[in-house]
Amino acid sequence: MKKRICSFIVVLALVLTSVQVFASDVAEEMETGEEYVYLTDVTSEFDSSSYNLSILHINEYPCMSVENLATFIGGRADGNTLIKDDYRITYTEDERLAEDANGHIMLERKPTMWDGELYVPVSSLEPTLGYKLEYNRFDKLLKISTGTDYPDAEVTIYARDYGAVGDGETDDRDALLRAMNAAIGSGRPAKLVLDEGKTYMVSERQDAMAFFELRKIENFTFEGNGSTIVFQTPTNTFVYLNECINIKFKNVKIEMVAKIMKDHSSADLKNYYWYVGVISTNGDSLGVLISTTTGEIISKKV
Repeated sequence: MKKRICSFIVVLALVLTSVQVFASDVAEEMETGEEYVYLTDVTSEFDSSSYNLSILHINEYPCMSVENLATFIGGRADGNTLIKDDYRITYTEDERLAEDANGHIMLERKPTMWDGELYVPVSSLEPTLGYKLEYNRFDKLLKISTGTDYPDAEVTIYARDYGAVGDGETDDRDALLRAMNAAIGSGRPAKLVLDEGKTYMVSERQDAMAFFELRKIENFTFEGNGSTIVFQTPTNTFVYLNECINIKFKNVKIEMVAKIMKDHSSADLKNYYWYVGVISTNGDSLGVLISTTTGEIISKKV
């Protein structure tokens, strides 16, 4: 009986000691105002490449060591400096200002030393290298997109299959919109294709400011094949983009029937931008390329 009592006292003492240690850790955490969670095996995607990496989650900010972050994006580290191609960014412990060739960059949070390594916010890649970041702590998923990795289309939609005629007289508005919805609604890398060298007349779209609206769409190509889209009235912007990644509009010419300015009854994409608007955006879009029938690049990134 005495042995049982002694054993109980020893166990109780160990439990109390553990509680005291835990309480001490929580108190320290509360004093600093920081929540540190070290996450392992986080699915980390860089364009089409996928890795399992560790992330230090500080409050709501995913952080990685300079060495791991540099390796992740195909660069290298020199001490606390991350180097990617010709770009260099230098981090300093407990300083929200990082340095690059253009001066200083304000970080979302201060870099922090953890287990002998400097951990920096992954979000620092967005304003510096122009990458796009998506992070979900609970799904343990980190995605970084450069806007330069255009995958091959897995779904090809032909406008003619949705009723587009392209004779320059038939109103192809609804047919083109149906084809676009089929392409971007597939959930996979998709391509919408017009017939070669045709003219698609479209009437005004009154339910939206833009003729085509793309919201949070990834990996889409509009192949014009040298065709022309003619707007009956210069009311709609050609395309609206909201938080899109890897978008191409290729080999298409835009014209309009109604005159907008004196001596400007029609325009290719470049002029159309000035008079009506090729693109309107709300939110960051990455990897956007617009070209005319001559292959001229109007915009690489919006």
